[in-house]
Amino acid sequence: MKYAKEDIPPKDSSIVYIYRQTTLTGALRSIEIDMNGKKLADLSGGSFTQITVTPGAYEFNAHVNLWPGDLEFLGRPNILTITTEAGRVYYLGFYPSSFIGTSEKLSIFDKVSATKENSFQGILIEYKNIFGLVKPPIAVQHIQGLAFKAAESN
Repeated sequence: MKYAKEDIPPKDSSIVYIYRQTTLTGALRSIEIDMNGKKLADLSGGSFTQITVTPGAYEFNAHVNLWPGDLEFLGRPNILTITTEAGRVYYLGFYPSSFIGTSEKLSIFDKVSATKENSFQGILIEYKNIFGLVKPPIAVQHIQGLAFKAAESN
């Protein structure tokens, strides 16, 4: 199943889409997405998941699943807390450093993960991942055609 159009959330809930575009950087590694400390999904490049939640605050953590011998910094957590409201749709996007090249490209986000590894100045030189709340019109363009991956039951 591929993303076709935004679902309409129930009046008492909101929908959160979490996606990862296909990129060369990190293409062979999956990204683990956790919500409030519990594993939600493993996303490979070109995939997304969606969940329906009640209004409230949620902490999301996106990090690269490391392989034996990987450098530890590759698995740095990207933590993002959002507060959802009933009837709204939210998009969380994970972008490896090959997508984010200048601070200008950070304008696609309403909010990014609050970690010191994220840079808002000039060209990003070291390998970094950005996980953030993406502006809906841009997110809808980026998520088009991505493959659905069901969230894990907790």
